[in-house]
Amino acid sequence: MSGGQRPAKKILRKTRESLEASGLLEHCGAGRREENLRVMTYNVRYFGHPTRGITSTESALRGIAAAIGKLNPRPDIIALQEVESHSLRADAGRKREAPQIERLVQRLNAQQAETGPSVRYSHLYFPSHTYSLTPRAALYTTGLAILVSDRIELTETQPAIDITHRRLKLTKRWKQTRICAHVSLTHKSSGERLDVYNTHLSLPQFLTWRSVTFTKQMGSGANQLYELFALLDYIEESKCSDNVLLMGDFNSLPGSLVYDYVHEHTNLADPLRDHLGLDTPDYRKLPSAGFMNFKMRLDYLFASRHLTWSEFDSSVAFGAESPFLGLSDHAPIIGRLDVPSLVSTQLVAA
Repeated sequence: MSGGQRPAKKILRKTRESLEASGLLEHCGAGRREENLRVMTYNVRYFGHPTRGITSTESALRGIAAAIGKLNPRPDIIALQEVESHSLRADAGRKREAPQIERLVQRLNAQQAETGPSVRYSHLYFPSHTYSLTPRAALYTTGLAILVSDRIELTETQPAIDITHRRLKLTKRWKQTRICAHVSLTHKSSGERLDVYNTHLSLPQFLTWRSVTFTKQMGSGANQLYELFALLDYIEESKCSDNVLLMGDFNSLPGSLVYDYVHEHTNLADPLRDHLGLDTPDYRKLPSAGFMNFKMRLDYLFASRHLTWSEFDSSVAFGAESPFLGLSDHAPIIGRLDVPSLVSTQLVAA
């Protein structure tokens, strides 16, 4: 028996040497990498440090770019919330430069990957709201951004829709606009389509007659439900495939009306929660954001239920040790989507 093993080992060694010489092993490894897409959602808080003031935006931007650069593999799809364009806050302490998102992408594309091949990103910015001092000067601005790697083709995009629920006409001009951004993507290697939605819901509107009984927790405000229904309708009207990702800051706790409606009454699952096997009380103990002494789970990556996910190893609780610690008042969610789980059905947007 041992005599039979030696020739077999010799044959295997020679076979491997031949494959290495031909480059086929490297090609097979690349094929395995193509079988998943890394997806990330992150509220960057305008790239401003929680305690260092508005002039800290550049250092936080550099830190976030460096943290993303340390991820292996790099994310293929990145949804960002609370991104500025030009304003007194965004440009404080420096001459007027490129907008925040352009500076971030420039830094990401200039980085050389330490542990893998370099990745180049393209991006789309979706402006949401401008607080103006004068017609030419903004105190600050708000917006969303979506970045995609060079493994992804941007197939279709539409202007973001306004989902804001404005209860009172007298105050609607001061109400911060909330939007939902949408891009339709194609994974170049497989040809499969994917619809990505990025959003940031309002805080619950506490000053209503329902305040005492209805708005008891983050995610149970009537205004938040109106915004959720608006964005869910938009998804049904605009999606080009059955492969849907809905990501962002929902300002809603697990077990709230907003969260439970998505989780129980739509075709969208919460793959992070499912991957960790957490019930509602335990999921609430995994915060994604912090303010003063409060820590809460407010950020989510929802996905079509048929999609499967390999890992969420880089997703940690807010305040836990990670490359993103101290860079925002939120922590990112980072997961790996299995490309073979994408379905080929393509829809015609309404």
